[in-house]
Amino acid sequence: GGCPEFSVIKMGLLGESQLAQYYRDGFLVIPGFSSRAACEALQGRAKELMVSFLTGADAGRGDGDELVFTTKDQPRNAHTAFLQSSTEVQCFMEEAGDTAGDGMGGSRPRYINKIGHALHVKDPVFRSFSFSTDVCQLVEQLGLSSPVVPQSMYIVKGPRVGGEVRPHRDSTFLFTDPLSCVGLWWALEDARVDNACLWAVPGSHLTNPSTIRRFVLTEERDGTEMVGEDEHYDDAEFVPIECDAGSLVILHGSVIHRSSQNRSDRSRHAYSIHVVDGAAKWSTDNWISAYWTDSFPSLRPSNATE
Repeated sequence: GGCPEFSVIKMGLLGESQLAQYYRDGFLVIPGFSSRAACEALQGRAKELMVSFLTGADAGRGDGDELVFTTKDQPRNAHTAFLQSSTEVQCFMEEAGDTAGDGMGGSRPRYINKIGHALHVKDPVFRSFSFSTDVCQLVEQLGLSSPVVPQSMYIVKGPRVGGEVRPHRDSTFLFTDPLSCVGLWWALEDARVDNACLWAVPGSHLTNPSTIRRFVLTEERDGTEMVGEDEHYDDAEFVPIECDAGSLVILHGSVIHRSSQNRSDRSRHAYSIHVVDGAAKWSTDNWISAYWTDSFPSLRPSNATE
């Protein structure tokens, strides 16, 4: 917390003009929210987890058992291990994993796409970051009466293989009534157009379809499916959200956003948590509810880690 940028945060942070911009656009960039040291600590811990996965007991699993992250092929997500990741720290592989290196100087033909979805609960380094006083105070300003965290993700976006994330609204995956999802996305490395920064459609959170597309558990609760009409997006409406390492991007749960495949030779590591209002009705057919049965951890300032 010795970084001068933190003094802005600790005073209560968001000014009226920033809040107005967030409510107008559906997203807001806060440069310098996290120190370089904090970013490096998350990256260091993620590297340990990835090395452990690639070289440890999990490395012996047959390829057929590996979790591949894809936004294109829903049946592949209908996998017990995917559903169990709501309560665990699990690595997901790139679809391009059969041809890529391991991203850490090795030639192992496997590449990690992301780590999810309970880092904020199961890992002390990520838990401390996720529930810091700065984060709790920031979320308090966004109008959630009882903010809780259902999921977290570390996104690798590796050089030349980091997979595309297709246009979506986060509330599709984390549905509450009323809608309350907010994404907090930290750039741990500089995010530019060439290394696949986020893109969003400004104001699209104000154009929610009457019935939002949903990613839900199947009736048997052993897989997932998309329900509702697919939306059609105009590429010309997306704007890039370029930002430096340490920046926080706040994403309204209904804003349409995406990222491209990373075709550059630089990775684009990021960490995100998703917050919902515990006072809203949580939908028990959200995929997380297959294995997560406890209440979600609170982001109230009284629960802060420091």
